[in-house]
Amino acid sequence: VKQAYRIILTVSTMVLILAFLIFQFAPMSIVRLFGSESELYNEFAVKCFRIFLLACPINGLQMATGIFFQSIGKPTQATVLSPLRWMMGDEVEEVYGQTRQQFHDYLEAEDIGMAVVKFKNGALGTIEGTTNVYPHNLEETLYIFGENGTVKLGGKSTNNIDVWDFADESKEDQRKKGLEEETSNVYGNGHTSLYADVIKAIESGCKPYVDAVAGRNALEMVLAIYKSQKTGQPVKLPLKDFGSTDMQGEF
Repeated sequence: VKQAYRIILTVSTMVLILAFLIFQFAPMSIVRLFGSESELYNEFAVKCFRIFLLACPINGLQMATGIFFQSIGKPTQATVLSPLRWMMGDEVEEVYGQTRQQFHDYLEAEDIGMAVVKFKNGALGTIEGTTNVYPHNLEETLYIFGENGTVKLGGKSTNNIDVWDFADESKEDQRKKGLEEETSNVYGNGHTSLYADVIKAIESGCKPYVDAVAGRNALEMVLAIYKSQKTGQPVKLPLKDFGSTDMQGEF
């Protein structure tokens, strides 16, 4: 086991040092594989590569040592090493989804979908979406029901605070009740403020309100819902071995 550990540690460290050098000194070579739409995009991608992958050389030590401790019967030490890894957005434990194509057989996509989401803290959530509402969409709604509070965001693009009730209500909570934001389309104004926040993060170096990891986690849950629809079974997260191309021919 120790000999295997030394081999894994040596090989993984060498590979990750090479990756570190590429990401730090030639990041544009990697960025171009995914596109290079604008200078702002290039600047953002290069900075992300250099910062996010700064710890590449020591990741080999973490992975190899974690495997080593598990193989010799010391899972506690292996678990302690896990927080060293970049782990975010793992609150969702399991999803079960059903999607259908009811009235749009000319599209290669579903027109109605529902999912039950199980969180690691025991909470449950539901997701419902459809393009079949007659004669047009009613509203986008977000409900949160907690032990000591209830929130409902409504309106065409969740742009209104319809319910904002808490057991320990503050003056700030009272000011938020009944707030409505004017919007000219079903997408609302949220994208504009998010773009502004990303630009601010690039210019100042601060953490964006919604980062690429959050986007990746949202996509993972969507794909998990699709996998559940295809298999007819609940799907555990993190998701493994499934992509959008696996849904080819389903609709």
